[in-house]
Amino acid sequence: MPAKYVQLAASVRSAIAAGDYRETNRLPTEQQLMELYQVSRQTVRSALDILTKEGLITRRQGSGTVILERKAPEKPGNNTVAIVISFANSYIFPALLMECQQTLLENGFSALVYGTDNQFEKERKILTQLLEHPVQGLVIEGTKSALPNPNLDLYEKLLATGMPIVFIHNCYPELNLPVLRDDDETGGYLAARHLLEKGHTRIGGIFKLDDRQGALRYSGMMRALRERNLLSREESVFWYDTNQRLTLLEQGDTAWLEFFAEKLRETCTAAVCYNDEIASRLLEILLTQGVKVPRDFAIISFDNSHYSSLGTIGLTSLAPDPGMLGALGAQAILSRIRGEPVSGQKLPWKLVQRKST
Repeated sequence: MPAKYVQLAASVRSAIAAGDYRETNRLPTEQQLMELYQVSRQTVRSALDILTKEGLITRRQGSGTVILERKAPEKPGNNTVAIVISFANSYIFPALLMECQQTLLENGFSALVYGTDNQFEKERKILTQLLEHPVQGLVIEGTKSALPNPNLDLYEKLLATGMPIVFIHNCYPELNLPVLRDDDETGGYLAARHLLEKGHTRIGGIFKLDDRQGALRYSGMMRALRERNLLSREESVFWYDTNQRLTLLEQGDTAWLEFFAEKLRETCTAAVCYNDEIASRLLEILLTQGVKVPRDFAIISFDNSHYSSLGTIGLTSLAPDPGMLGALGAQAILSRIRGEPVSGQKLPWKLVQRKST
């Protein structure tokens, strides 16, 4: 795993590319970055040193850390690849971006990183910009990939220009393009099977409604239950969307998750959660309610992130390999640029057991 300051530099770099600080054109203070990312001052300073050497920021007396302007690519002949992801600040992307950018750099290409915040409107603006300022290739994560996409016309226009496109994490089936992703259905199957092996027969879940990964993880969970002639009752499976996620993270609105927790306790003894971000907050709610985890209720989730190790009860979680996914994404787009065929790939999960199960 990359050093903490390298991961922080990647996170801040992605946030800058996504336009998170466009209004002020300045980064948060060192203290604010320490609190936001839960790291030491030395880690923050080392990360800022990296970004300064890259020419991305400069530190000015009395003005703080100023973001330096970078022009968009102007000529289609440049050696630039665009990388478009959903949430630039999400914990799953630093390693992915670092390996993707490093692989591109080793092959003579630079990267432009964009963030959609999983919003169709932002995706459309980015695709429009890429039509106006073409790049050599596009590595992209679909926006709300479980829903009909209103921007397929722009993808078709990009393809008509000859721009190679490779998807990561998910894709739009209408486009029939290669996608590199974690094997989400098998992940859901492994999570449910783990709970079954622990003796649970009443298993529910919380999944993300508007991303394809949520549907696949749910499908895998149900396959494992069917093999044991069990079915998860419909009232034991709950779905949330991007807007609910934002209210949870930005406004601290836990009402909907507290409702999920109450209903899960009524019908289940264990739950499969879409990711550590949701699972850690579900765990906190249950502990506040006096529930003994895992004795009264067990939780398993996905991503094996820093959330899984917070507190006294660690989360059993399925670990992906985001660095490998980033490197494969870069290799795939380089192959497409050379005119070589590329097939989709599914990466396996690794179960990391902790106290929550």
